[in-house]
Amino acid sequence: MRRAITQARDTYRRAVENHQWHLLAKVSCSKRIINDDLYRSLMYNRCLLKYRYFDDEGEMQRWYDIHPLIQGIPEFQEAVAKLS
Repeated sequence: MRRAITQARDTYRRAVENHQWHLLAKVSCSKRIINDDLYRSLMYNRCLLKYRYFDDEGEMQRWYDIHPLIQGIPEFQEAVAKLS
């Protein structure tokens, strides 16, 4: 199981370009995205995920976050540390 996780994590690491790590870190903190091609490409390769739920008034809400496997990638961790 650990090997499969490591291999999947490496697949995500290779899918992200150097200039995109800070975008993933920002989304991880804010849970929001900007509607542009950079964020769309991260959603297309499933580095960013969209979640939906209904609030207490029955309105659909949405939020975004990184794929959970990305949290263990050193480049992502470094980008998050730079935001602090």
